[in-house]
Amino acid sequence: MSASRPRPDGRPRLDQRLLHAALRLLTAADRDLYAEGLSECYRERRLEAESRGRSAVLVLSLRELCGLARFALGRRFPSRWSRRTARSLGFQPKRPVRRTMAQLLSDLKFSLRAFARRPSMTVLAALSLALGVGASTAMFSVVDSVLVRPLPFPEPEELVSVYPTTPSLEGHPTLGGMAERATFSLPEVWTVREQQTVFDGFGAFRWSSTTLSGDGPPEQLDRGLLTPGVLETLRVVPIAGRLLDPQADDPADGARSVMLSEGAWRGRFAGDPSVVGSILVLDDEPHTVVGVLPREIEVAIFDADVWRLITGSSSDDGILDHNVSGAIGRLRPDTSVEQARAEVARILGAIPEHGDHGASVFPRLEDQTRAVRPALLVLIAGAFVLLVVGCANTALILLGQGLDRRQELAVRGALGAGRLRLIGQLVVENGLVTGLGAAGGVLLAAGVSRVLLELAPAGVPRLEEAAIDGRVLLFGIAVAVLSGTLFGLAPAFWLSRPDLASAMGSTRGSSDGRSRLQDALVVGELALATILLVAAALLGRTLIALDGVDPGFDSEQLVAVRVAPPFQRFDRSDEDWSGAIDGYFQNLVDEIEALPAVDAVAVTSVVPLTGDRANNDVVPEGWDPEVSGELIAERRFVSVDFFETVGTRIVDGRGFDVRDDRADAAPAMIVSEGLARRVYGDESAVGRRISFWGRDPATVMGVAEDVRDESLQSPTDYAFYVPARQMGPQTGNLIVRTSSDPAQLGDDIRQRVYAFDPDVPVTSVTPFVELIGDSTSDQRYRARLMTAFGIVAGLFAMLGVYGLTARAVVRRTREMGIRVALGAVGPQVMRLVLRRGLILAAIGAGVGLAISVFATRVVESFLFGVSRLDPVSLLGIALVIAVGSLLACLPPSRRATRVDPTVALRE
Repeated sequence: MSASRPRPDGRPRLDQRLLHAALRLLTAADRDLYAEGLSECYRERRLEAESRGRSAVLVLSLRELCGLARFALGRRFPSRWSRRTARSLGFQPKRPVRRTMAQLLSDLKFSLRAFARRPSMTVLAALSLALGVGASTAMFSVVDSVLVRPLPFPEPEELVSVYPTTPSLEGHPTLGGMAERATFSLPEVWTVREQQTVFDGFGAFRWSSTTLSGDGPPEQLDRGLLTPGVLETLRVVPIAGRLLDPQADDPADGARSVMLSEGAWRGRFAGDPSVVGSILVLDDEPHTVVGVLPREIEVAIFDADVWRLITGSSSDDGILDHNVSGAIGRLRPDTSVEQARAEVARILGAIPEHGDHGASVFPRLEDQTRAVRPALLVLIAGAFVLLVVGCANTALILLGQGLDRRQELAVRGALGAGRLRLIGQLVVENGLVTGLGAAGGVLLAAGVSRVLLELAPAGVPRLEEAAIDGRVLLFGIAVAVLSGTLFGLAPAFWLSRPDLASAMGSTRGSSDGRSRLQDALVVGELALATILLVAAALLGRTLIALDGVDPGFDSEQLVAVRVAPPFQRFDRSDEDWSGAIDGYFQNLVDEIEALPAVDAVAVTSVVPLTGDRANNDVVPEGWDPEVSGELIAERRFVSVDFFETVGTRIVDGRGFDVRDDRADAAPAMIVSEGLARRVYGDESAVGRRISFWGRDPATVMGVAEDVRDESLQSPTDYAFYVPARQMGPQTGNLIVRTSSDPAQLGDDIRQRVYAFDPDVPVTSVTPFVELIGDSTSDQRYRARLMTAFGIVAGLFAMLGVYGLTARAVVRRTREMGIRVALGAVGPQVMRLVLRRGLILAAIGAGVGLAISVFATRVVESFLFGVSRLDPVSLLGIALVIAVGSLLACLPPSRRATRVDPTVALRE
């Protein structure tokens, strides 16, 4: 390609290098055709120009090289370069915007006609995307409300939860959580509040109950007890009235002051502002309403009807040692959580009674949602897997429709439609489908979110605030646009390179890249559906295992009853105060037991499966806590007929009897199997002595079987039972055994108690079967949602297998006809079709099971009675995928056996 004499140093001249660069702008095909001729033409013209001087050579070089570059660019980008060329020659083409809109309108009309010819496929593709977008958007609304949205207070990031720690409880079977989150005593709260320097505000709180009396039957209300500083820390603004003030609300000056919650104010008092300043009779004492707290207080602490200050440590404030359930602080600027933890630990460590206990400090939002965070993250991950499966199914349908139109696209390309024009048409068609799916998904999300709220278990914070608001709507639109664009554009680009020769050959192309993409999409759908179905199977088997758990008591005919005895009526200064209350309570129990449908009534300080907790340090004789470790067990004060009423077996020794049913009886105790095993090993615990609360040691009369009265998932290993009459006033918790329908007993009990004493409220009457159901409601919620996600994903995958197999049969019609003509019988043709579909199903299920081995780690903490590698679940889901794929392949394979050879060969 030398154009002239070379330089003395042998290097090519500048114009030669420029010529080489201009030729590189040509496509490879054009270089082969034109490079040699263009180079020769340039060489001749340059030699001619050299005779006219250097200036002529320079002008020629610039003109020729610019023309060559223009020619190359015009060949590489013909449509754009033709517009520029026309404009340079004085032509005025149509305005680009008007032309683009005309093309878009034409594409829309063409797409609508195409959809009218294939309405079922269009609806199916849009529905696949809509279900994925709807499920993921609805789950995001829940996650956003519970986990993401900040607490509704000024500078919510400064709010933290504060706890003392109890390292000795680490690994305890039932109290292990208190190793990191123990409870304060009220003196500890005062000490931390006075000495801390890291908080702008600090306070503590606990839950209690109170009886509202007045007009009509008495009613038990939830009451929140607050130390000074809590409301100031939260920077709460009252809806009406003022906040509680420790200076102005001193109970020594008269009636105590309380604040109503917004829910109680709007519900019980119809939002009447004049309620501020009124008097409520709570526990037979007058209380002045000084204000109304906004609903946000429930988000920061808990739900209560009335709120009152704790201004001292007296027992009438309802505060027992280490029974302050939580504390909250607001960090000072430039103070970290770690600095706050270190200071609170230093303050608590200096308290002699506190020992070597430390402190924990957590961001408030993270602390409040710790129990539900893992489950919600697992569910939203499942929803997003369903979204991917739905998007893949949409892409598979769109790609399949495009492959069915290969001849059309190839002919249009042969008639002059460029690749960009074909892409534009396909993008409009796919965009309409994905747009319909996205819009349907966002609309579907509203209905799905309502279902999520109705099925959700109780106790999920801020769940009722979940809604399709602006944030969630923006998320749904973003997900819809992103998924629709990604899975709609991919088929358009794959289909925009039509080959007329291969497209017109009806039997060709069965193994090209587009078919491999279809295979990959189906395998991916099957794998993801397998993962969801395995997770659903494991959670479902967990529910089955929980339903088969023996809680240690006979729950079928039991009813839990809570009443609120009027302790305030009895004078504490009376020497027989405790006996008077006990006599009153026994008369109340006798009234309930006299009902015809009631077989027995037992008293207990803790109702099983309600979340009640009570525990104590226990010290068996000869037990050295410094050597053997601190021993903490669940405490139960029960009536002597408790074990017979609830159906818990005494496995060693005897139960309580009338000898133990007196306040002056010798201290007696029954221990659980787990506690007896922990302390005495294989030796009998009967006759041993154990002390608690600093009382005289109690003699172990018997050993009761372990029960699951806190959670069905774990037994209450360490527990002890003491006769209730030996421990003073009873708490009002009853367990009733009935011979009739437990659900019908509530009205009879309420009427009998009201007739006995109109001032005693019956707080709740709950059959034990409901308590057991409530205890597994969170597991049931997860299992239901994951099963729904898995079933929908599985149906999408089976639809993909069916579509791919049916399309393969259509594409191979000539081949099938030839095989039949050559003597192939129906079963042989059917096996040929089934083999490919089942191979894809096996690959998809195998990949899904392999991933599940690792993916099931995220649900392992929710499993009970089943391993995350449970072979029954893994093999069962593999069998489900295999059978489903076989059923999906059968209709196309049966059609293949009915191919007429003459018709097939004629086509």
